Amino acid sequence: LGMVLLIILTTFDKETGVTLDVGGSILLLFYLMIRAISFDQLFGSMKTSVLFTIVGALAMGNALEDTGIVDAVSGALMGSISSSLSVTAMVYALAVFLSMFINNSATVAILGPMILSLVKADPTLNLKGLTWTLVYAAGSCFTTPLGYQTNLMVCPDGKYEFQDFCRFGALIQLVHMVLTVAFVMLAVNITG
Repeated sequence: LGMVLLIILTTFDKETGVTLDVGGSILLLFYLMIRAISFDQLFGSMKTSVLFTIVGALAMGNALEDTGIVDAVSGALMGSISSSLSVTAMVYALAVFLSMFINNSATVAILGPMILSLVKADPTLNLKGLTWTLVYAAGSCFTTPLGYQTNLMVCPDGKYEFQDFCRFGALIQLVHMVLTVAFVMLAVNITG
């Protein structure tokens, strides 16, 4: 019941004034007060390695932006790429490349500022389209077992090796890229 109420209140946050972070914190405190969960359960459910990875990636993204690296990279890319289709494909390729080695949340945190810089440099680019491309690409690492936890989980039981992911995942990744870029471009053209 509490979660349903939280979803309703945060869905209509402009009317209710309840944002997800505030509402979630209040709900969590309420659960602790009525002893629906204990502090041990609360802290035991937190995956600190994932939290540290995300925090580190956000810090790295901010550092890349503050030092001007994001603007330099996006400026160099915009100098060599002219169409929105090629920019979308480039965002996909960069996100997949990073996701081969780090998790998808970190990839989004690092490349998110670059997308903003690209749109600032060329206002004809669609921010929503590039964001969707980044999210879909970051969450689709088919070419290595490193970028996604379930890839690593199936390796021992399935007796998969690193090159198995490269061999079979490369074609799937290519098809996913073509479909993602095509659907994003179609959606951008339809919705404007």
